[in-house]
Formats: sequence, C-alpha cells, structure tokens
Amino acid sequence: MTDIKRLVSDVTAAPLGEIIAAVGDGVASAQRALDDQAIQQVLALYADGDEAVRLLRESGWRPTFYAIPEAEGEIKVSLVVSGSTTASRSTGAETMTVGPRPLAIQPTSAPLASKGRMSSMLSPKLYATPVDAGYQNRYDYEGSVSATIKFRIVPVPAPPGAEQIRIVPNLIPLSASVATERLEQFDLVIEFAGMIERAGADDVGVIHQAPLPGERLRSGDVVTATLGIVDR
Repeated sequence: MTDIKRLVSDVTAAPLGEIIAAVGDGVASAQRALDDQAIQQVLALYADGDEAVRLLRESGWRPTFYAIPEAEGEIKVSLVVSGSTTASRSTGAETMTVGPRPLAIQPTSAPLASKGRMSSMLSPKLYATPVDAGYQNRYDYEGSVSATIKFRIVPVPAPPGAEQIRIVPNLIPLSASVATERLEQFDLVIEFAGMIERAGADDVGVIHQAPLPGERLRSGDVVTATLGIVDR
C-alpha cells in the first residue's frame, strides 16, 4: 500500500453497513470453503486411487459435511456524524469545510453568527470509525476499538445425492473381466461393444470407453466399453 493510500485509510471512516456486510461475507466464504473441502473428499473417494482409498471406500467411510449454523459478532467503534459546513459573505467568497468530528447523533442546522449574510448546511451520515492514532491526533479524541466474532461449526448430514457421485475410472486397456470388477467397485454398470465374442481372449481388452475417464456419473449409471485388440 502506498503512503497516500495508507494516509487515506487512516483518516477515512467506513460506513457501518459495510462493516456488517463484510462480516457476513466472511462467514459465507468460510461455509463455501467447508462445502468445497467435503465435496473434494467425496470425489477423491470414488476416483482411481491407491489401496488405502479403496479400503476406505469398501469399509463404508464417508466424508463429513460441516455447517456454520450461527455466527455472533460484536463490534465496538466510535460513532461520528460526517458533514460539511459552507459559509459565504456578501463582500466576497469564503468557504470553510469541517470534516468528520464527534457530534450529537441528531444534529441540527443553524445559521452561523458572523458579519454579513451567511448560510450553513449540514448533511449528516452515520459512520463507524475505528479510533486509530490518525483520528485521535487530528480530532483530539480518545477511545478504544474491539471486535469479537463467535461462530459454531457442527457436522450435518450430507446433501441429498452427494453419496451418489461417481468418477468414471480408466478401463483402457483392461480385460473384460477386470473392467467389470473395476466398475462394480464404483457401483457402476458396464456394457460391452465391439469384439464381444472374443472377450475372454488374452489379446482383447477395452480400447474405448464412454463416458471418458474422469467424468462424473451417479451410482447405477452405465459405462460402455468397446473391446478390441490391445498390446499388453
């Protein structure tokens, strides 16, 4: 961050609504991260993996989904009213601007007492301002700022259909019997095409499959395997 941006950040107030919205966005992002992690574990469980993954799948292990059912936030800040006051004289133009300063929550507008014709206008807006060093030195204001966020993470049942997700394994160049056994491990059904009459021959195996490896199916879906001559 440049020095100018840091200076603006030190003396600029943030609207209270934006602070609350930022907390809500953070909780929503955390929930999405938890969901993404659980989905990735489901996909990995039914993808081609090592022996440990196969044992987990056959043992009935399933990833746990988590949720953030509630979040409680407490933000302590100083409340200020930001406005500008403009004064003009009939003898000449003179403008005075007053920046953010502690005022009453319900400010009133009144003419400024001075020589000549003068007018004033106050446009209040509620801000939440952390009492940092820049604010304190500029406005001779003392205070404290603190924020507390409490949330719970609890396990919840998997979404409907999550356990039905399957990743199509690679069947090329497996024999017909091995390809059938592989799909049975993923609760998928195999249909053969091509040289079906020579399915048991040593030089015959799967040369093409649809859907392709890595695509997503649901439990019970069909994978078509085309048999042909393969090099072993």
